[in-house]
Amino acid sequence: MPFYWGGMLASLRIEALSTFYHSAVAGIANVFFFPPLVALILSYGFFKARLAKAEFGLDGDAEEILGMRGKRYGPSGTLREFDPHDPVSGSNWIGSPLNPSHPFYVIRHRHSS
Repeated sequence: MPFYWGGMLASLRIEALSTFYHSAVAGIANVFFFPPLVALILSYGFFKARLAKAEFGLDGDAEEILGMRGKRYGPSGTLREFDPHDPVSGSNWIGSPLNPSHPFYVIRHRHSS
């Protein structure tokens, strides 16, 4: 990686390097030698080894919170107040006659008399 970027810096003075660094091959190499991408690729093995050594255990509070999750979320995984599959959501529920997608939903316009 330092050779690529050093060569790019040297291409400001050397004409032969300048023609290479203005080519399409150098443009593709620029993507592969982009420093954040190189750092991400090289750190993959490090993070994989660190996470393999780590132990993730649930304490009592976490299990209690996960148990409460079933009370807060409906059958489709969204909050019960917004879940169309849960009757608690009121008119959002698919079976509610107040829901516009319900077959018995009738729009009643109020007429001024």
